[in-house]
Amino acid sequence: MTRQTTALTALASALLAVPVAAQAEPGAELRAELHPAAVKRWTYALPAERWVAVGDSIPIRHAHGTGFVADQHPTALKMALDTDGDGRTDVTIRGSSGFAVLKIAAGDGEAVDYAVRFRARGTEYDYASSSVLQGSLGGTKVVLIDQDNDGDFGEFGVDAMVVGNAQAASYLSPVTNIDGVLYAIRLQGTELTAAPWSGPTGTLSIARGFESNGRLDAAVVTNEQGHSFELSRERDGLRVPAGTYRISGGVVSRGNETVQIASGRMQGIVVGEGEDRELRWGGPLVAEFEVLRSGEKVTIEPASLHFYGRAGEEYREFLPQGSSPKFLIFDDNKKRLLATGRFEGC
Repeated sequence: MTRQTTALTALASALLAVPVAAQAEPGAELRAELHPAAVKRWTYALPAERWVAVGDSIPIRHAHGTGFVADQHPTALKMALDTDGDGRTDVTIRGSSGFAVLKIAAGDGEAVDYAVRFRARGTEYDYASSSVLQGSLGGTKVVLIDQDNDGDFGEFGVDAMVVGNAQAASYLSPVTNIDGVLYAIRLQGTELTAAPWSGPTGTLSIARGFESNGRLDAAVVTNEQGHSFELSRERDGLRVPAGTYRISGGVVSRGNETVQIASGRMQGIVVGEGEDRELRWGGPLVAEFEVLRSGEKVTIEPASLHFYGRAGEEYREFLPQGSSPKFLIFDDNKKRLLATGRFEGC
């Protein structure tokens, strides 16, 4: 929960005279029992969302083995799927997307529900987790997400987490910020514990210094110790452990168009003890590409095209895929236009 959310909650309480969840005292250890939930309409933005080809099974452990049998139709867009691990298919996925709930084995061997979503790729399917573990730490909502789709929600630096009511996740981090206080977190089974973290800290702001015609929907930074924070809503900055941070994921949107952000070739953002650091990044973007010339023929390879922002961050996976940029080729004096062209197939 951010300071803004806390202020709004307090204001609503004063105006409407409704009770507000008690906040933990700073310095107190926090505990939460996490509960699984299936998310049919997936809206979370992940730092490194991963889709996996289904093939002939979904390789997640259950009471009877290590995979759920899948039978994909060779020509039609449909798939029969085993959801309880008995080796017999019992549901059918049809069309360009789908959703199912599997009975997987928890750490203690007990069967638990685990939702997955599907998307079509040609005539075959990919899957990704559509499950979360969620609970409350000191009145702040915490959501853990199995980003690598293996049924385990507790892998630091691999899985993802959301603190508060946002939809953008950071990587699952050993240290997180709850209401301005840094906590070291530990997950044992479904119990999440947060103990006050002591160490040098500074403040990092990247939302205010972002230049774009689009909206910054997610911006994740991670340092060399694996401390990860989502900062797209933190215009005044967030208290973080001192260290060197890099952009490790992000999303910019404009209408129905989106683009992913990667670290590219940006330098690390050094946050020293007691320092306030602000990153200036975003537009204008610079396109770089390789040009091959053979006589009068000029070739530009699409794979060589990269877009970089002011701080060296890279922008990739522009969706939906639209028309190719138009290339203009001039003579050496830039006075005479020699040729124009676009990538084929765009």
